[in-house]
Amino acid sequence: MSILETKKKLLNCLYDVFESFVAEKYQMACKKGCHVCCTGDVVATTLEADQVIKALKAAGREDLLEKLSAEIAADRFRPKVTTNTLAMACLTRQEPPVEEPSPDPGICVFLENGECAVYEDRPFSCRGMYSLITCQAGGEAEAPPELVTIVTIIWQIIEHLDVGGLYGNLVDLIVTLADEKNAFQYANGEAPRKKGIPPTKPVPGFLVPPDHQAAVQEFLGRLFQTECDGKNFRQAVAEARNSPF
Repeated sequence: MSILETKKKLLNCLYDVFESFVAEKYQMACKKGCHVCCTGDVVATTLEADQVIKALKAAGREDLLEKLSAEIAADRFRPKVTTNTLAMACLTRQEPPVEEPSPDPGICVFLENGECAVYEDRPFSCRGMYSLITCQAGGEAEAPPELVTIVTIIWQIIEHLDVGGLYGNLVDLIVTLADEKNAFQYANGEAPRKKGIPPTKPVPGFLVPPDHQAAVQEFLGRLFQTECDGKNFRQAVAEARNSPF
């Protein structure tokens, strides 16, 4: 098994633990057909983007890849820094760059008839979006504060797992990896470089408010001890990355 496939197995293991945790702990309003949050401002790592590409090809949906290429110039949210870069800035008390959302994110290209065409392989930015109330257009989601902290930590872990890759808007990453040369480089551990898309960084530490510590410890305890590929999750990530966190 290639290192890329090993990382995807760990990624999906992380997804499963998180979704099981949420289902056990919370009664969310999100259900099939909800799609107010399905915009073009989804961020991801190259690891997640590569999984989406493989799923589209396996389903014979190359038409969506072509559609993405046509939208590459669209105005969308393009992060200047990664989640772990932001965490490092906070830990070292430095002022991070100001992120500016796109004025009109538009509808996600994968939304078809109110449903996600890549639902089973959607990135964590989508999976981590939960609300205790039914969202309305122009409104905001209402998520438990401690869950927001856990979601941020998971973003950090996914980025750590994909060090050597890129972090940016999902559309930009998919278009980048759709190029055969870039895909070959990424599969062989050499991240393609793309102007305006920052490289992924390792976890510098987690930022956890005191009143969220119990929930975070419970979640991480479950995650780190979950067996994945014959090892517990933490050991498996350390071996895949050749670096602990």
